[in-house]
Amino acid sequence: KTLPRRGNVFKEWLDACKGGEQAGTNFDWAQYITSFVLLGNLAILTGKPVEFDPATQHVTNNPAADALIRQPYHNGYTLV
Repeated sequence: KTLPRRGNVFKEWLDACKGGEQAGTNFDWAQYITSFVLLGNLAILTGKPVEFDPATQHVTNNPAADALIRQPYHNGYTLV
């Protein structure tokens, strides 16, 4: 079973922003898909499985992957 297609995804999103029907590409589930993909990237980069604890925002079994989450940026700050 697939989600119903309503036409132009940009118009669908704009209509949802204006109070219309919720867009099929809503943020309620997109955040989980994004996290899943990014954790998969960490596993590929390190060549090892990744177990992530969302409460602490740490990889619990792979220190190399955990270090990649908190890379310093040019101004010396980290995002986490």
